[in-house]
Amino acid sequence: MAKASKATKKFIASKKLTKKLDQEKIDKKENEKFLKRRDEYRKTKEGQLETRDKDITKKSKVNDVKLSEFFENNSNAEIPKELQRNLPKKKEANDDDDESSFSEEDGEDVDLDDLKEEDPEFYKYLEDNDKDLLEFNDNALDQFSGSDNDNEDVKTTKEQQPASDEKIEVTYKMVTKQQPASDEKIEVTYKMVTSWSESLSKISKKNPNLKLIKTIITAFKASINMNNEEVINDLKFTITDEKAFSKLMHLTLKDLPMTIIEKLEPYTIKKIGNGKTARILNPKTSTKIGNVLKHHAANLILLIQDIGSDMKMASLVLHSTSLLLPFFLSHRRTLKKLIAAVVENWATTKHLEIQITLFAFLIESCKEFKKAIMLENLLKNLYSSFIKNCATNSNNNLRTANLVNFQKNSMVEIFSLDANLAYQLGFEYLRQLAIHLRNSINAQTNNNTNSKNKIDPANAYKIVYNWQFVHSLDFWSRFLSNACHSESLEDANSSMKELIYPLIQITIGTIKLIPTAQFFPLRFYLIKSLNRLIQSTKIYIPVYPLLQEILNSNIFKKQIKKEDKKLEPFDFQTNIKCNLQYLKSKTYQDGVVEQFIEVLGEFLNCFNKSVSFPELSTPIIISLKRFIKVNSNNIKFNKKLNVLLDKIVKNNEFIESKREDVEFSPSNKTELVKFLSDLDWKLTPLGKYVAIEREIREEREKLILESLEKEEVDNHSDDEEEEEEEEEEEEEQQDDDEEKEEDESSDDE
Repeated sequence: MAKASKATKKFIASKKLTKKLDQEKIDKKENEKFLKRRDEYRKTKEGQLETRDKDITKKSKVNDVKLSEFFENNSNAEIPKELQRNLPKKKEANDDDDESSFSEEDGEDVDLDDLKEEDPEFYKYLEDNDKDLLEFNDNALDQFSGSDNDNEDVKTTKEQQPASDEKIEVTYKMVTKQQPASDEKIEVTYKMVTSWSESLSKISKKNPNLKLIKTIITAFKASINMNNEEVINDLKFTITDEKAFSKLMHLTLKDLPMTIIEKLEPYTIKKIGNGKTARILNPKTSTKIGNVLKHHAANLILLIQDIGSDMKMASLVLHSTSLLLPFFLSHRRTLKKLIAAVVENWATTKHLEIQITLFAFLIESCKEFKKAIMLENLLKNLYSSFIKNCATNSNNNLRTANLVNFQKNSMVEIFSLDANLAYQLGFEYLRQLAIHLRNSINAQTNNNTNSKNKIDPANAYKIVYNWQFVHSLDFWSRFLSNACHSESLEDANSSMKELIYPLIQITIGTIKLIPTAQFFPLRFYLIKSLNRLIQSTKIYIPVYPLLQEILNSNIFKKQIKKEDKKLEPFDFQTNIKCNLQYLKSKTYQDGVVEQFIEVLGEFLNCFNKSVSFPELSTPIIISLKRFIKVNSNNIKFNKKLNVLLDKIVKNNEFIESKREDVEFSPSNKTELVKFLSDLDWKLTPLGKYVAIEREIREEREKLILESLEKEEVDNHSDDEEEEEEEEEEEEEQQDDDEEKEEDESSDDE
């Protein structure tokens, strides 16, 4: 035999093994005692049940006759009504089984009580060790005993199931009788709305009557969703009266917000500083009202989406929304949907007045609730919706161009609210533009072999030469012109200067991508954005070399053929590319001349009061004089150039005369900045010329806009007349079809 290990020896020495064996013997004896007593208890219970069944059968008045024979012999027997009421309403249940089950359950209760009185120690032992035995029933005993009554129990349960189903059907019918039908809806009348307005005027802090506010909101929801069957089926109100609808609209959008603010006083107005105020909610009153008004936000969102061209409706809805806006701040999803609806309508509307009201709502909300509105998400949403609008609605005419320009200016105001956030977004978006430009250049120079997304060289320029790219560059030039203005530049906006150089590089690279005459409109458009940047920041940008490429192009060297038809003047403001019909035409050449004079005059006007204007303009004067000598055939262009040259020379003389009285050196930058700072730019020779040219262009644009508005009105009236004529034709055709059907039916008869 193998020797025992040290661990086993220690275990034997500790006497744990003997203790464990002794404990097992004790447990075994107790279990045997428990099983014996349980068997005895069951035997006594079965004996009691048998004696009880015998007593019941002795007392029974019914003879020992089978049920089938009894009902066959007494088929016509009627049960008295008094006894019939007390009978159970089960159709297919076995009466004998039911009686026996009830009696057995009663017997069990009695036996357990007797056991508690006779042997309390054993009853307590059962409670501690085997509670399930105390809570047994007949089915459990049958399972333990292994009797053959299982099949009978299954049958009885199956037979009892239909009776329970009948009970469920009866209760469902009773409930449906009590509840009104869902199809029955309440018709909103004018009297009902007036009663609501009267009771609304009586609300107060002690009696806010939130139930009334909720009913008004639900009725209003039903009125604006009349065409939406999915929404209106779930609502209890309907409205068909026009007077009631207009009254309810006025009550919900105008009276309801004013009464909530004036009588319930949910928020207090506090002065922040610099003449600004902020609305701070009172948590005691605002939480309950906010939960009710949360459902009203969906109605306001739907109205904002469907504003259309109704200016009164737009102002009413936005004013109501601005009054209730503090209640939506805690509900982030609702607020996000509301702001997104305003931004979407701002980007897609074709009416300038509505666009102005939407912008006013956005800027005021951002100023008051800058943190709650999540300014970063709003700025990204504004920029993305603006870019999408540029892709879908390109500049078709001067009116749409003005809408896009207003969008840019309004975005500049909102982006200026947070300089740090605007810098981060500007850096990110300018980087994206630079990547697009690089991909386009690499595709044209066949350097995209290693890139994952290969671009077709023939269509590579389309990545950059589109309205989305051009408008984004123009927007950032407007924003940086406002943020980095030389007169109002603050230390907080000094970081914005770092974005100017990348923007200039991207813009010049875009202009030089395709230097052909076909894309001169794009060139002029981007040079104007650079001029705006120069005017505001006083940073010198080499613009004239970009204009000199136009003078050296073939557009002024080739002889232009006479046009078969007179073409309309080419619109450089709403086009970035010239089609073949205009490319070799006299009208396009005249347009290029006008744009060249305008852009060059605006560029030189940016430095018309500068000390260095004579040195800046000298190479330009030499280049223009050389061009006039070489291209003597183009008389019209030469005349305009001579006029501009004359103004430039006079401005040189004016600056030189002012420099003679100066006592500081060119190295003194502070005095250089102050040079002619008090003088208005319009008083300089070049400034007078540029101001007159601007007035002429503005008058021309006004006339064009008026003509476009007249055309739209005429087209709208023509469309209405055409629709009326089409409706009349359809009605006549329907009448003819009905007459034909009647004739055919008469012939068949």
